[in-house]
Amino acid sequence: KKKKKKKKSKMGVHPMLEKRKLEGGHWTLFKDLLKYDDKFDQYFRMPRCKLHDLLKLIEPVLQKQNASSREAISPAEQ
Repeated sequence: KKKKKKKKSKMGVHPMLEKRKLEGGHWTLFKDLLKYDDKFDQYFRMPRCKLHDLLKLIEPVLQKQNASSREAISPAEQ
């Protein structure tokens, strides 16, 4: 059997992933993923339009009320 050669990475770490630890998780990563369609599809394993449609379907179930002590997590962030 022939062993498959691993593809060499074109860059060590993608620039959007370098900022993730410094600038926060969801909102920073999500905004960056919107810039790169291929990375968006890889991360969510579906195209942007399908994710948007899915969110519209489940948003009423995920919607929570804000408490006096803290703000509720939005359905998009969940």
